[in-house]
Amino acid sequence: MINRKLLTKTNVNFVSIVFGNFFYYGIQYILLILFTKCFLQSEVGIYIYALAFIKPIFIPLNLQLRSLFVTETNDEFGVKDYHSLRIMSNVITLLSVFVIAWFSSVNHMPLLLLIATIKIIESQSEMCHAVFQKAEDMTFIGVSKFINGSLILVAVTVGIYLECSFTTIMFIWLAVSTAVLLFLDMPKAKQKDASFLKLKSYFNFKAVKQILRIAWPLFFLELIMKYYESYPNLYVEKHFGLELLAVFGSILYFKAIGGQILTQVINIVEPKLANLFKLKDFKSFHKLVLKLVFLGAIIGVLILIVLNYIGAFVLEILFTSAYAEYSYLLVLIAISSAISYLYSFLSTALTCMRKHQIKVPIGLLGLLCLLALVYFNAETTNVYTFVTYLIYTELFIGTMFYVAYFYFLSQLKPTE
Repeated sequence: MINRKLLTKTNVNFVSIVFGNFFYYGIQYILLILFTKCFLQSEVGIYIYALAFIKPIFIPLNLQLRSLFVTETNDEFGVKDYHSLRIMSNVITLLSVFVIAWFSSVNHMPLLLLIATIKIIESQSEMCHAVFQKAEDMTFIGVSKFINGSLILVAVTVGIYLECSFTTIMFIWLAVSTAVLLFLDMPKAKQKDASFLKLKSYFNFKAVKQILRIAWPLFFLELIMKYYESYPNLYVEKHFGLELLAVFGSILYFKAIGGQILTQVINIVEPKLANLFKLKDFKSFHKLVLKLVFLGAIIGVLILIVLNYIGAFVLEILFTSAYAEYSYLLVLIAISSAISYLYSFLSTALTCMRKHQIKVPIGLLGLLCLLALVYFNAETTNVYTFVTYLIYTELFIGTMFYVAYFYFLSQLKPTE
């Protein structure tokens, strides 16, 4: 009976968090589609550029504090310590966005700071959700994301109907997310953990310093990976303008959607891979990794075949007829995405093998490869050749993950 109850609770937790993540991410993509239909391409381009500019600053400074808190086994640290560091990192994020944008002479500073603030509010809600995840009671997380996403969609849709400006739409988004944080997420988190928002016990700098010692290597890994993810949008904006970025960035968003699906698959198989490695059943471990890579390859090929025939139709339905002429760009991005999805399974395997440090040099070499290809072919580069260079880079990164995985696998012995 106990095992059945535990199994039911686990299933409910899994469904809640997966549904919540998919729903909230889906709402953001629906909003992007609405923006492409209701605003100028230049305005959509500004929005996509702002997200690309903020991502390599915001994500690394988040330091994966939610994951570190959830997996914390030292009772010396509580949510108050991790939340203190998150508040500090959020302040540094906003200042960093302003300073870097100022010295880079970036236009549209108010909108950039506005979108950065939306992301900061989301990161505060994330720490509220971490309290429930730590307690293995994740139903509220799904409910919160559903309420937040639904309210944002309704409010933004009303704002578009009333012909509000794009900046006003972002203010509406910020207002809804802030209201959910203040009147739903924070009160519920405090009910779950009395130490949450007990500000007198916050900002224990000795505890913050100790957490930072653990978290700081993650900054460099995230900095490399997120800049690599954002670089295509930043490059297109700089060399081809905001209008083409609106098209390119909207199509590139497909890669992010696939990444979200992949993340959920990894969340399912990662515990099994980790357990097989812990049991030193390396043969079964390797077999499962190969199955995942093979399955990913089959799915990738099928998607490419479909997009090759109906890509233009898909783009016209989702966005506008102006996007349909970029169907070949969609296919190229799909090829790049498929390769990245495949080596993600190898990356997960390396994590389970506790060899995740290798990801930093791999990510850095991949970024340098893309930068070199673009630099030495600058005069002949257009948006199509740029994505071709991205494909070459993904192949290079995938090869490095392949070599690293098989090297470390060869060092393992079942009897050790």
